[in-house]
Amino acid sequence: MAYYSNENAVGAWADINMTGTAVLNDSYNCSSVTDHAEGDNTLYFDTDFAGTNYCAVQHSENNEGSNTDSGNVASCYRDPYRTAGSMRFANMRLRFDAQPPQFKDSTHCSWAIFGDLS
Repeated sequence: MAYYSNENAVGAWADINMTGTAVLNDSYNCSSVTDHAEGDNTLYFDTDFAGTNYCAVQHSENNEGSNTDSGNVASCYRDPYRTAGSMRFANMRLRFDAQPPQFKDSTHCSWAIFGDLS
């Protein structure tokens, strides 16, 4: 992809270890992460986005290691938890044996956020 301007560059990214007290493994334009409960965190940006219409793309590592009957997925909460300066999200384990989804921590919950910075 050609780089034309800041409009197609990532505005922030983070890899979060959610186990125990959540910490940033590595990040760009992210100042901190708050752990509210298992699988429930808020990511804070150093420089705010221009608004809440940014695109957040996520990957979450399976919290059960090599277990092949489940996987993890994360999703942003809607307003008022999605702001120009932060994004609250839920990380859930999805099992393939008809059990309901459960909030779970992951050692690698990664985000890339695209949007105009303020």
